[in-house]
Amino acid sequence: MQSTIKPEFSIEASGDVSDFVYENAKLYVATMQASIDVIEVSTKKITKQITFKKIKDFQNNEIYPRVYSIDKLPAKNKILAVVQASNGYQNVYLIENDRKIKIRDAFKDRLMIKRAKFINSDTILLGLFSDEIILWSISNNKQIYKKQISTSALSDYTLDKSRKLIITCDESGATYLISAENGKTIVKFDGEIKDRAFSVDYQNLTFISGGKDRNVAVYFLQGRKSYSIKSDFFVLSTALSPSGKLGAYTGNETGDVIVFNIKTKQKLYTLKGQNENISKIYFIDEKTIITSSNNEFIKIWKLN
Repeated sequence: MQSTIKPEFSIEASGDVSDFVYENAKLYVATMQASIDVIEVSTKKITKQITFKKIKDFQNNEIYPRVYSIDKLPAKNKILAVVQASNGYQNVYLIENDRKIKIRDAFKDRLMIKRAKFINSDTILLGLFSDEIILWSISNNKQIYKKQISTSALSDYTLDKSRKLIITCDESGATYLISAENGKTIVKFDGEIKDRAFSVDYQNLTFISGGKDRNVAVYFLQGRKSYSIKSDFFVLSTALSPSGKLGAYTGNETGDVIVFNIKTKQKLYTLKGQNENISKIYFIDEKTIITSSNNEFIKIWKLN
């Protein structure tokens, strides 16, 4: 029987949340108002804040730049951030011991960067809106490779736990598994989403993606046939539990999240209370979920 779950509690960031990373009971939160907040989940308090200077928009007005994406190297004091620049492109900053180092310059490089993630302490992966990926060496300040994935625009990408595999989705609806070492496509999944895919996640040989056509696609690397589930709204965000046994997706325009059994397709829970379009869903473990939307509130949920 499907259960309705209310959030355990909310955490308030300093601005509208664009992205977040969870590690060791801390949230590293990128905001649309020029900051990265480090928040202790237990106290719900911001313990550190990294800020960026105002920029000028196309009308020469001073505005706070958006921090579009954030990544943190596990067990290391290194943060990677994609930040809005005045010319419409994006800067990429490495933040280490509170020092901000610009490693890709919007005015010099002129790249439309959607996300940046660490492959290791010296190598980062840039995902471009043009559905290209760039592997970049920080120490050598040099491109290792640049690969075109498809002719469609990139929607989202993530990495597996080892950071050796790249998983992307694009506006064609397709999902790709790619080697981080050389940028070569290992396998392409398609057919379940007919329109733009918005988000993708990967856990334990299982892939989940959501599309504009209101389909939730589930693919398997081996042994099982892919399938899709119909949602009541654009599937703006999807996620898998660490075991790959549970999936979650945005179920309607009021911000409800549906949690279901990947094997049986049975809907188990409806998470009610975000009250905005969900921008990100993340499983801490098999029982705990974090969600964010286009406002300053992050919700923590506990499954029964």
